Amino acid sequence: MPRTKENQKERELVELNCEFSACTEKCVGMLKFFAHLSTHITLMEKQLRELSELSEAEENVDHTKCECPWRDCSTVLPFANDWNACIRHLNFHAHHTHIKALGDLELKFRKVEGRCTKDGSTRSTIPELTEDFVCCWNGCEYQTNSIWHFHRHVYMHSYDAPSCDRKLRCDWSSCSFTGVRGKLVEHLRAHSQEKTHACSTCGVMLSVATRLEDHVTRQVTDKQSYECSHCSKKFSSARVLRDHLRKHVNMYACMFCEMSCPSPSALRIHILYRHSTERPYNCSQCSLTFKTKFDLATHNLTHEYSGQRFSCPALNCKFTSINLGMMQRHIVSAHQGVKKIFGCHLCHEIYAKSVKLSKHLRKQHGLTHPAGHVKFRFTPDCNGVYRLVTLRFECLRNEEETYEMNEENTCEMNEENAYRINEEEAYEINEQDTCEGNENETYEMNEEVSDTVKNPTAATGTPGYS
Repeated sequence: MPRTKENQKERELVELNCEFSACTEKCVGMLKFFAHLSTHITLMEKQLRELSELSEAEENVDHTKCECPWRDCSTVLPFANDWNACIRHLNFHAHHTHIKALGDLELKFRKVEGRCTKDGSTRSTIPELTEDFVCCWNGCEYQTNSIWHFHRHVYMHSYDAPSCDRKLRCDWSSCSFTGVRGKLVEHLRAHSQEKTHACSTCGVMLSVATRLEDHVTRQVTDKQSYECSHCSKKFSSARVLRDHLRKHVNMYACMFCEMSCPSPSALRIHILYRHSTERPYNCSQCSLTFKTKFDLATHNLTHEYSGQRFSCPALNCKFTSINLGMMQRHIVSAHQGVKKIFGCHLCHEIYAKSVKLSKHLRKQHGLTHPAGHVKFRFTPDCNGVYRLVTLRFECLRNEEETYEMNEENTCEMNEENAYRINEEEAYEINEQDTCEGNENETYEMNEEVSDTVKNPTAATGTPGYS
């Protein structure tokens, strides 16, 4: 949406509501808001210091921590051990309040009908911040505990960026991006991980205003009239459908095998689990090691609930599990009547588990996994029966366009420009060519896909699993 002088001025003078404890103060502009917040922080520190000194003699009381005073935030702050972390956390709340107000303003400008329907329990949830924000621009040593000031500082580097062939070059550490100033500003947001808008209902932060509009409109179920021609999912707008369609095209090829992925992040995960041997995360209670923090955290649950088991709450059911997720799946399948059915697309065999259908496909029909995959993929058909995914779209790349698996490059890539497909070469794909059987079934790529994509390369449909 083009920015006019009127709505730009309204953005700059947006009203911000303080949610520090019971405060109802309203400030216009971030500078006044920060000045107001600093009075709360100063008073809070003084009160906590006095309380800590008066109650040091009390036993079984932890004086080193305090609960965040921001409304609807339950974070416990390390008051005594790291007061700077408390300030950093509260400064992020101020930034979060600002982008939520900008989000409401943007929805007003765009005349978006409806609102986010989530319960609002996460409206003040913000990321865990373990350290200050550090600028990595070459020669710059700026460091701050305020995310808003950090974003403003990084933005100013777009004015002192070195020129290169009538373009500006990003001087961020280990980065070689070049472009006009507008593109450089967008690029710098990837380095600073800046989110420009947030939903005032659920608190989700988004980097582009259109994403906020999509976040709201996709929750309006009665207006989901755009259907994906590949998986039959429905969406509220053509733009959301286009974003979804990109997930069906695999254009990032693995340098170690024949696997291809729909996004840089998916490719990084594939390489991490299939080709990397590094396991840097060690369990402190046993000798096991893991590749990611999430895997380690999941494993730690087995120690936390060691000896404990979850019992099924259903009457006369004796099922128990040490894993809460497994218990939830048991309740859904055994007591709520929601069971998956897996059917063979080449014959009439039906199975209750995907493992058994996979075994049937290999032994009875001689099917093998597509290149780079270790298992078959199944998707529900119009009757709810899960069947083998027999189409896989891949985007052929020229040799000079080979994708380098560099973390700096992949994390900075804008997904808006990541998908490429040729409108002229989007063609019908006969399922007979991609899988054995079903001679009359033909998949034709929807014109809506080809009409929405820029910067074409060649696209092909190949047998496999999306």
